[in-house]
Amino acid sequence: MRAAARQLMLASSTLPRIKNKRLALNAYKKEFAPKYVKDQRARAKIGCRHVYTKNRGKVLVIDDESYFPHDPTACKRRHYYHAAKKGEAPYEHRIIPKSRFQKQYWVWLAIDENGAISDPFVTD
Repeated sequence: MRAAARQLMLASSTLPRIKNKRLALNAYKKEFAPKYVKDQRARAKIGCRHVYTKNRGKVLVIDDESYFPHDPTACKRRHYYHAAKKGEAPYEHRIIPKSRFQKQYWVWLAIDENGAISDPFVTD
């Protein structure tokens, strides 16, 4: 933004205002997607069709496993604290304590294409 403002001979605060107000451009968070290399995109389409035709009469089962921390405060999410200045809040409010090798649970579950769900398997 600063380099573009310099080339257009504008103040660095003017360009974002033009972008937001006059052009109605907003910034959005990028999403994750698979990174295809070479001809993977075309091969993925052919591969999906091959799996479909090969398994047409069979019941497909999807299974997945995930790890969950024993302590619910250790879940990955954004945490906020409020203060007049960054260093004024107490230390306990500014940090999220996290142990290095924390206890976690492994959860496995399966579902078929007809909607039948298995009982979850949970272990530590």
